[in-house]
Amino acid sequence: PVCLWNYNIGREASLGLKPVFTKEQQQGTTPLVKQLGGQFTRSFRNLHHPEITEGDYAGQRAIIGNRYKLVLGGKSGDETQKELFDLREDPGEQHDLAASLPAVVRQLEQELREWQQSVLTSLTGADYRQR
Repeated sequence: PVCLWNYNIGREASLGLKPVFTKEQQQGTTPLVKQLGGQFTRSFRNLHHPEITEGDYAGQRAIIGNRYKLVLGGKSGDETQKELFDLREDPGEQHDLAASLPAVVRQLEQELREWQQSVLTSLTGADYRQR
């Protein structure tokens, strides 16, 4: 599956957490970097994530499986909104099937949650050996 997630780093930013990469490590000249303030730098920031909370799983997110696409959170950010589309039969995503296929919704939700858990675990550093 392909998973997408609009993760909000607001909590980490508000806590003043230490970045994973130093400013020097962010510098470079590859096509993946941008010039910012006269310096070539990557435009993303990864912060050391303190601990995983339930709120960390929030945000607009989607999972595309073999046939179906599940979208959670919707355009309004409503956490209860769930939309399910059959990409083979409805590539334009016009017909929401979430109410009629709850088992598919549950399965994709579980897969998405497991992926989010793996991302969050990596952000805490638990996936990496200490040097």
